[in-house]
Amino acid sequence: MYIDKIEITNYKCYKDTFTFTLNQGLTILVGDNSSGKSTILEAINLALTGYLHGKPLSMILSQYIFNKETVDDYLLNINLRNHVPPPKITISLFLAGDKKETALFWGDGNVNENNQNSGEKGLSFIVELDPKHHDDYLACISGNELLSLPIEYYHYYWRTFSRDNHITPKSIPIKSLLVDSSGPLSQQTSSRYISRIIKDKLDADTIVGVSQAHRKLKDSFKNDYSIKKANDLLKGKGVDSQIELAVELGTKNEWEESVTIEIGTFPFQFLGRGNQSQISLDVVLAKASDKLEVILIEEPENHQSHSNLNVLLDHLTKKLKDKQVLVTTHNSFVANKLGLQSLVLLENKRTIRLTDLTQETQDYFMRLAGYDSLRLLLCKKAILVEGPSDELIIQKAYMCDNGGSLPIHHGIEVISVGTADLRFLEISKLLNKPTVVVKDTDGDIKALEKKYKQYLSQPDAPSIKIIYDPELVEKEETSIKDYNWNTLEPEIIKVNDFKSLCNIFGKTFTTKDELRKYMLNNKTEYALKLFTTNQSFKFPEYVKRAVNQE
Repeated sequence: MYIDKIEITNYKCYKDTFTFTLNQGLTILVGDNSSGKSTILEAINLALTGYLHGKPLSMILSQYIFNKETVDDYLLNINLRNHVPPPKITISLFLAGDKKETALFWGDGNVNENNQNSGEKGLSFIVELDPKHHDDYLACISGNELLSLPIEYYHYYWRTFSRDNHITPKSIPIKSLLVDSSGPLSQQTSSRYISRIIKDKLDADTIVGVSQAHRKLKDSFKNDYSIKKANDLLKGKGVDSQIELAVELGTKNEWEESVTIEIGTFPFQFLGRGNQSQISLDVVLAKASDKLEVILIEEPENHQSHSNLNVLLDHLTKKLKDKQVLVTTHNSFVANKLGLQSLVLLENKRTIRLTDLTQETQDYFMRLAGYDSLRLLLCKKAILVEGPSDELIIQKAYMCDNGGSLPIHHGIEVISVGTADLRFLEISKLLNKPTVVVKDTDGDIKALEKKYKQYLSQPDAPSIKIIYDPELVEKEETSIKDYNWNTLEPEIIKVNDFKSLCNIFGKTFTTKDELRKYMLNNKTEYALKLFTTNQSFKFPEYVKRAVNQE
């Protein structure tokens, strides 16, 4: 059994009913900050367990888990004495599996709609006004101005799609775990992970021995000389004569809360967040094999070095291949390595999938996972260039036209993609992402136009522009063998004064050949000097066209 899709209504950022379909195996969820990625993970875990932020919802139920706009509209109407129903949260999980597995969850419709999901299988987690407090609620809203949601009259419960079948988390056969490596570990979370580590490594007889040793340690406390002396001093008259220092015997498994593990002489709680996060995820991977069906992982890249992250992702793909896994990330390496075919882009409460990419492109990004694919996905507009020198010159040209603002300040990413531009353009076309490609002609304009024919003719990709210089640079005498006259460097030399460039570069060249050799052999260095200079210089026309594309 697995989760086919989730519908969220009035929970946090999702006011109107939001529907998200999960892959049966791995789903990678990406999106800008505040796009609602974490909320989806929270909602799934809440609907399966009743827990939020590691605590039962009953302990932390507040109006802040409701959609703010919904609450504001409700308070406005109530204070205007308009009769409107109190806000209600519904999180519905649609399940898939064979008939035997899902028999409990068959129904005539989702409780969030009027029989519109006839024949669906699933359950709903509902937070709403408790009917038994209806009269108290009416008295509350009929009095003074209401400034907040009367959350004290609310309750929550689970219901299958059969509408009359109330259930509890124990009766839900899908077990989940939410792993958030982005925040600090609480003491409770830390103890839980320690307990799992101990139980994974020790057999039953050894655990009994550890428990006995812990009890003996506590028993020896009262016999210690210092404790006996302290107890003699504490004894007084009457009730005080019974006072003694002691250690509570506790429960059978109480030792798990007070015993810690050390790694390199450091207690687990005092390890760096990277080590804690890695150990925690290792425990999840180990436990997932037999006890968990749904694994929810928030930004696994946090606190991980590149090499450790690579190992972690390999473990995820191998150990969790038979589980349903939902991963959120802002990291291109994570997305590329796990596979763009599993990726879902969350943007303005809508989802876009990359499953329509060719298999060759999906494999390409998986093998060469260092490419910044997510920068393209998450930006408003992209400018693709061949290398670092082109990137610096485009950035500088944009700054000169926009009062010193970098492209990224306006949501525009300038991305160095080398020879992978057609792979990136496949993503741009799928997402209808405004994208400009800045190209050198290398002296063969016909070959360039043939390579980018589908985008130059723009029959089905109007958002993509290919920018290049349609005129070849006039050749001059040079001692440089096989000099390419139609790249960025000769284009810059063509439109600028020789002495001005020498001044910017801090050089005393006497010939253009010396300047050409310097720029050819020091591409990033010369580009950085142009980027940082306060002296004015000219940009090639095709560079100016690239930064002025609307």
